[in-house]
Amino acid sequence: MNGRIRILILLICLSLIVTFPVQAYAKTKTEIQPVTDPTIEPKSYIVVDAKEGTIIASKDSHKALRVASTSKILTALAAVNTIGADQMVDVPKEASTVQPMKIGMKEGQKWGRDDLLHALLLTSANDAAYALASASAGNIENFEKQQNRIAKELGMQDSKFGDPSGLDDSLAVNGASLMSAYDLAIAGRAVLAQPLLSKIVSTMNYQFIGGDGKKHTLTNHNDTFLLGYPGANGLKTGYTQRAGRTLITSATRGDTTLIAVVLDVAQTDEWSARLLDAGFSTIQEGKVPRNATKLPSIGVIGSKANITILKSSKGQNGFIAKETTTNGDPTGWLSLPVISITIIVILFGLFFWRRRVIKQRRKKRRERALAAREAGRRKMIDVIDLTDERDSALISKP
Repeated sequence: MNGRIRILILLICLSLIVTFPVQAYAKTKTEIQPVTDPTIEPKSYIVVDAKEGTIIASKDSHKALRVASTSKILTALAAVNTIGADQMVDVPKEASTVQPMKIGMKEGQKWGRDDLLHALLLTSANDAAYALASASAGNIENFEKQQNRIAKELGMQDSKFGDPSGLDDSLAVNGASLMSAYDLAIAGRAVLAQPLLSKIVSTMNYQFIGGDGKKHTLTNHNDTFLLGYPGANGLKTGYTQRAGRTLITSATRGDTTLIAVVLDVAQTDEWSARLLDAGFSTIQEGKVPRNATKLPSIGVIGSKANITILKSSKGQNGFIAKETTTNGDPTGWLSLPVISITIIVILFGLFFWRRRVIKQRRKKRRERALAAREAGRRKMIDVIDLTDERDSALISKP
């Protein structure tokens, strides 16, 4: 096989090996399509300015409904403020037996708090919710009271909490949680105000070694919206048969960050995009009424529930993880190293290929030069033939 072809094949193989993680973890960035039938609206929705708390648009926003796994953001708020960043979380029996979604935790294992928060918010793992709830309140049964205290201090008006994972069937611990779009918007603001949680909900992919000693790779269930809507940076998906599809989203344009909550509608991404677009246009055109209703202010709270919503969370000691965020790059930490390594591999390959080509050319030039000298020598031999008597006489003549 030709040397050049072998080198090209090698470079292609190296590029495929290096870029495989992108194919494994990244999804193509596509635009979210418009709502197909605007008459089929969410049962409830709300759009708010995350910074000011101003309500831009709403429909039945104080109606308490089943909201499925979107209620997990309150579980995360409680956990991040009651469980130490370096604390290992014990897995209770309830977590090991809860129905999926889950990441396969076993009773008696110990898992890192931040790992469980990622599993809770990215892949909506129910076993992570149960483990965090148990560690936060002492046991899962007590977590209901803690949730209700936190909700009251955040200024929520309509919600009643039960299962920490959002389950709403006969298997739910303490029954189903009921939340309004208004209260979910309050919780969403608190999540965006908390540095660690804000980072997690905008993360596309996350890898870590779990309490089972195995490597786990998480991909955000909200990836379609995060990749498809300009400026998207959160927040949380949810679905059960009783609640339908629910979604909390957030996005930033310029200095404005909006939060949209849609409950019980099939096209959650499409409706969220529609509502956010309208909200940004309303603000840009200066059409927000001066007397518009605002959500309760977010401050340092939690004397009764022993939480501080704005408390910063540091990384856990010995914590090793990789994250992919959505800050203008759908593949985050994967893309830059992969592209860089690929370019380096190709450049090195071209460098060595070029050196080989130059060496081959020099070798051929030397061979041609030697052949030319040999031909010249042979020509001289042909010109003076010592076997010819006339040439011999000329040479021997004094």
